[in-house]
Amino acid sequence: MLKINDWNTAQRVESLRQMDNHLRDMSVGSRDIIWQKYGGGLKATAEETRENWERIAKDDELYLNALFYYMVATLEPQTLKSFGIK
Repeated sequence: MLKINDWNTAQRVESLRQMDNHLRDMSVGSRDIIWQKYGGGLKATAEETRENWERIAKDDELYLNALFYYMVATLEPQTLKSFGIK
């Protein structure tokens, strides 16, 4: 099993793309707010989005921040339920 720091840039970019798609499919509200900043959510153009994902993918700390935010964001539906919000 590869460690995350052994992943190349292309693997990291693809994982960011898949995380973004998953958050979209889950209808996570903060996808358009926090994910934009930390996870490289969609930008004005596909090229800008790709460049941002590559910027994040090349920096271990930025990539780990994106992974952490993704983990927290996927818990958003359960967190909101605990506050009685649907």
